[in-house]
Amino acid sequence: MPVRLRKLIGTVLLIILVVVYALAAVTFASLLLGASPWWVHLLYFFFTGLLWVLPAMLIIKWMEKTRRRSLRFPGMRIAVISDIHGNDLALEAVLADIDAQGIDEIVNLGDHLSGPLNAARTAEILIGRRTAAIRGNHDRYLLTLSPARMGLSDRSAHDELDGHHLHWLAALPATLVYRDALFLCHGTPASDETYWMEALTGDGIVHMARRAEIERFADGIEHPVILCGHTHVQRALRLSGGRLLVNPGSVGCPAYDDDRPVAHKVETGSPDARYAIVERASGDWNVTFRCVGYDHMAASLLAAERGRAEWARALATGFLD
Repeated sequence: MPVRLRKLIGTVLLIILVVVYALAAVTFASLLLGASPWWVHLLYFFFTGLLWVLPAMLIIKWMEKTRRRSLRFPGMRIAVISDIHGNDLALEAVLADIDAQGIDEIVNLGDHLSGPLNAARTAEILIGRRTAAIRGNHDRYLLTLSPARMGLSDRSAHDELDGHHLHWLAALPATLVYRDALFLCHGTPASDETYWMEALTGDGIVHMARRAEIERFADGIEHPVILCGHTHVQRALRLSGGRLLVNPGSVGCPAYDDDRPVAHKVETGSPDARYAIVERASGDWNVTFRCVGYDHMAASLLAAERGRAEWARALATGFLD
């Protein structure tokens, strides 16, 4: 329930309680006490007033809890990053932009390292920055699959990583609640491989998912901001009750293809690094999307040198073709 509505309801209830008490007390005093001495009337109003105090205190306590919630994060701004995929150059550009915005809180939605770029250096940057982070599906693959079963991007990252990098990944949760306000997941709350706001046709066309399906994934999550990544597509929508659902896009991988559940591709159309800023002001949460330029051609050339032509094209243009 919105803060302002809760305060209005509490005020109305207090007014009703006072009016009802006053009318009832005066009415019953005239009927029951009649011409009794003044001190009898005084005692009557004192003890009946005690009966009014308890519900009044409960209403005031409820209103105070609402007030504290409204003041908990005044003017709070949090940067949301996701899907870095080992692109250290894009990550550095995004972190510099976040610093330039004067933001000192960052949450990270996973898929940190997988890709043919600089997984180890990316890990070192993230470990040193100490962001609130969760793991994505590719982070899970790095931890649970043998190198022989890994895809090319996961194997490339795994070959670069040391034990302390993997130990850092293993300590990350699958989901996280940040400061009682933000719910973090990679895909959906129940799956790090499922698209939340997008769906696929049988022939692999990516489109907006049905609202009912989007809402279903959020069942039971009452936090005002819900964050997901995985699709690399910047998107935000309002769920029932005013909850804000945000995908910040991808820091380091602007296009990709996949063969599950059917063959499809996702292309953002530009090589920029992407992230989001969620902000609470006047009791409401809002989002701003950021696209940050960086030396994407250096990343593209590195992918090409490592034999990953599709990554080189994606990093250079935001397209796969």
